[in-house]
Amino acid sequence: MEHDGAIDLVWGGDERRFRLAIDQCLALEERRGCGLAEIRQRLATDRWHIDDIRETLRLGLIGGGVDGKLARELIDRHCGAGKLYDGVIVALAVITAAVVSPRAEPPVGKAGAAAAPETDSPPPPSMEPAQR
Repeated sequence: MEHDGAIDLVWGGDERRFRLAIDQCLALEERRGCGLAEIRQRLATDRWHIDDIRETLRLGLIGGGVDGKLARELIDRHCGAGKLYDGVIVALAVITAAVVSPRAEPPVGKAGAAAAPETDSPPPPSMEPAQR
């Protein structure tokens, strides 16, 4: 299954689907006047602006299938004074899901066992120069 940037998270007391597709990513960059990487960095390092949080969540909800009017109502209800840091954590996860592919999970079962590295193999040769 191809990763489309969607992520399901509990926010505002309910599990919700967030997704920043390219259209939402471009809109977020335009509204914030900087790229996704900068917004993500600000969220991750506590240098965020309030609209970094609110716009990421609003556009993520819309990309996840929520009507624009309802998305705005949810933001107003769950992303205000006293609730901003919860929004930071969710907004960071939403942007990360949009820009980073999930790692492939290791194979499971007989095929996975065959693909696993051997543990009985000798250690690799030393990289140190030989002593004379």
